[in-house]
Amino acid sequence: MIPYIRQNILGNTLQLPISEQLFEALAEARVVLMAAFGLEESYDLLIGNYVEVEKELLAAAASNAVQDLTEYKDFFELRSTVNRRVVNLLTTTRLYLDQAPQRLADCAVDPDNARSEFRQRTTEHYDGFFSYRFLEALRNHVQHCGLAVHHLSYTNKWIGEGAERAMEISVQPFSEKRYLAADGKFKRSILTEMPDKVVLMLVIREYLQCIGNLHMLVRSHIADRVLKSRQLISDQISEYSNKNNGITIGLTAFRLNSHGKQESLPLFLDWDDVRLKLVSRNSGMVALGRHVVTGRPR
Repeated sequence: MIPYIRQNILGNTLQLPISEQLFEALAEARVVLMAAFGLEESYDLLIGNYVEVEKELLAAAASNAVQDLTEYKDFFELRSTVNRRVVNLLTTTRLYLDQAPQRLADCAVDPDNARSEFRQRTTEHYDGFFSYRFLEALRNHVQHCGLAVHHLSYTNKWIGEGAERAMEISVQPFSEKRYLAADGKFKRSILTEMPDKVVLMLVIREYLQCIGNLHMLVRSHIADRVLKSRQLISDQISEYSNKNNGITIGLTAFRLNSHGKQESLPLFLDWDDVRLKLVSRNSGMVALGRHVVTGRPR
């Protein structure tokens, strides 16, 4: 049976024959777009977790400005919540780093070169930034032994002069060397170079700046192939639309495989439109290490 494209709906509908080569190309294009979508989705997930950490600290500072949060249980509950946010962030970052090379194999123009450059860039970031080395070790620690946040610091200070003078309130999470040293498996070289206390948000921002740089590299390696894959599917949708009064609901490619079983390939791009939105929304975080989130009025 010759492969064909038609709407996968009940009733009579237009059926357009296509070649075996085109069916294979459409199947490959769908794999490419799905891999690209997976890359953007996992990147969006880690960005979302980072934003939640920042929001939690801002909310804690706001609460501290208007409520008397001095009891031990108040500090414990907040530390527990921030710990959960930080662990979620570290976990989703590892998910991205582990999955990116696999997905590059499916959607990069030159998969071997892309994966090689990805590994090289991660090595450069690890060697070049304490924040990268520390948070990689901290993630291993929280996965097997302990917590990421050992201490929270509330800071109240006056800023400005005269009528512009205002009280600035902030909450900062810290990781402490003494607790990490108690973990016999925590990397010794990291303990040697770390201070007694590490301001977590400073290292997190610099670490995610490195991840953002990696993702820009990923995008550069997949851009051309992803664009061509989307265009191939879009062309088939447009051709069918032109011959079927603009109606393409349920458009699907069909063929019989070598075992006599029917294969179907949905042809629509709504889900890939989401990928494009994620690409537009999520920057490379290239300057995140120099950003400070604050509620201070200007």
